[in-house]
Amino acid sequence: MLPQSVTSSAVWGLYLPDPGVLMTWGFDGTEAIIAMTSRALEIAKPENFFEGWYADAGTYEDVFNPVEFLNREQ
Repeated sequence: MLPQSVTSSAVWGLYLPDPGVLMTWGFDGTEAIIAMTSRALEIAKPENFFEGWYADAGTYEDVFNPVEFLNREQ
């Protein structure tokens, strides 16, 4: 368990080990990141419930840093 000093009393993440879903969001933001295993994607498609864009295997790891915004080390 993380100490209270690095957590919040608010809910900011959800983890379901079975079927394999991790959802997290900023404390004051409305955007969320949802990571799902193949099994979870077979059960429900997030695009049926959420607006957004969907990352694939080619998505840069820093998804909120547009390529043209800051220089990146390759």
